[in-house]
Order: sequence, then structure tokens, then C-alpha cells
Amino acid sequence: MSRGFRMKELDLRIYRAAARAALQTGVPVFTHLAVDVEPALAIFAEEGLALDRVLFGHADDGVSQGRVNQEAILAAGGRLGFDTFGYDLELPDPPFWGRHRDERLAHFLGLVRAGHVDRLLASADANCSPLGWPGVKGHTVNYLFEQLIPALHAADIDDDTIHRIFVTNPAGFLAIDR
Repeated sequence: MSRGFRMKELDLRIYRAAARAALQTGVPVFTHLAVDVEPALAIFAEEGLALDRVLFGHADDGVSQGRVNQEAILAAGGRLGFDTFGYDLELPDPPFWGRHRDERLAHFLGLVRAGHVDRLLASADANCSPLGWPGVKGHTVNYLFEQLIPALHAADIDDDTIHRIFVTNPAGFLAIDR
């Protein structure tokens, strides 16, 4: 996604190519951002790509709030990536895309409780930090296990739902669909 929260011509061409590649290979499509989603939804529909094969990423980051049409994504059958868990404004030196921990969790829980659990994937966007990439101090994938899952339990989310979020949903989404 180009800067400025609007799809540019190059973005549109990349999304079209991604849809065509997904249809040819059976692999899913990950978008980097979930903003300005209407052109993406149109392209995927024109190309005949089922939206359950598309994850609209960073739907939970701090800078995208108010710009994500999650209702359109969910209504079309798409998936939302809550993939910046742990980039909290409570960190000592938070990233500009951070978000208050409680606000992000409330957003996620609202979608879970509204019956959208099968359309949600959750992660920490910290894949390179343990390998020495600079990343954000104090943020690792361990956040999911040390903070998020206990917070879901504290919010009365049962183990079956947590299993769906962290095991069933990713396995189904990442499976090659031919």
C-alpha cells in the first residue's frame, strides 16, 4: 500500500497480480494494510478471488484507526489481521503506529463477541526482532503467549475460541487451496 492511505496505480496493479497468482497457485494473499479497501475488494471480485483467501493486515494498528472499513471486509468474506499486538503505546519508546493496549484488545474482543472469530487472525508482527533486526525494544512474539492469551482468558474467551484464533484460522488460511 502506498503512503497516504490511498491506493495508487502501482498498488492496484500489484493487487491484481496477487489475485491472479493466488488463483493460479492456491496460495492466500496478505495485504499490508486494511485502509482504502474498496479498490482492493473490487479487484479481487473482478479477478474471481474468494475473499476468504485474503487477509487484510494491520487492521489494528494505531495509525489506521478510522480508516479501516472492517464492515466491508467482513461482509465480503475477507479476513482481518490483528497483527500488531504488542506495539503498545505503553512501551518505553513506542512506534508511531502503536496503539494503547486496552484499546486494541477491546477492538479485537468486540469482533470476537460479534461472531467474527473465524475471520480473525492475530499475531505480533515481530518475526525478525529475535533474529537481531532492530525492531522495537521490548516487543517480541512472546507477547502473544505472555500477554494476549492471558488477557483473552481474563476476558472470558474460552480455550476453543483461542485455539480457533491461533491454530485453526491460520491453518485454514495458509493451506494451499487448489
